[in-house]
Amino acid sequence: MKTENIARAKGTNLAISTKYSIEICNFIKRKSVSKVQKYFADVLDFKKAIPFKRYIMDLPHQKGKQGPARYPINAVKEILGVLNSAISNAEDKGLDTASLVIENAIANKGPTVWKSGRNRRKAKRTHVEIIVQENLEAKKKVKKEVLKTEEKPKEVVKVEEKKEAPKEVKKKAVSKKPVEKKIENKTKEEKKE
Repeated sequence: MKTENIARAKGTNLAISTKYSIEICNFIKRKSVSKVQKYFADVLDFKKAIPFKRYIMDLPHQKGKQGPARYPINAVKEILGVLNSAISNAEDKGLDTASLVIENAIANKGPTVWKSGRNRRKAKRTHVEIIVQENLEAKKKVKKEVLKTEEKPKEVVKVEEKKEAPKEVKKKAVSKKPVEKKIENKTKEEKKE
């Protein structure tokens, strides 16, 4: 793997569930960064859920054809922070952020830390690493779209110029009519005298 067109970010000792993190990372692999960010926004608004494939013990199905799924809000927030860090690292490298794809997302179990208190218990810790890569095919598509959008405004300007020209002619024609009426009125007054 060439390191020229990739960027990575790591989050260590994140206070999130390792099982949830594994499911989220498996879900976002090989997907466009922009699509993942939109999907995460929908998860935070409880519009869409993250499908679970491995850790589905007694997990209910969600609406539609999605199957077993959950809304892991805390894990999504933390992983979104790592993803944004990877995007900013790609910007620093000079990569095109519009064509980034998540090449790999890995979640590993972190150290077990005891929470303090009378009935102490182990805290959840997870390491997350996200690698984004510049997709050359998507980059070509973006360039084609940019070229198409640059051509469209020129056509719109031409249409607007054509529409404006007849309006000015109408205004001149309207302004001539009252002048003619005044002249006619003067000639009638002169005839009376």
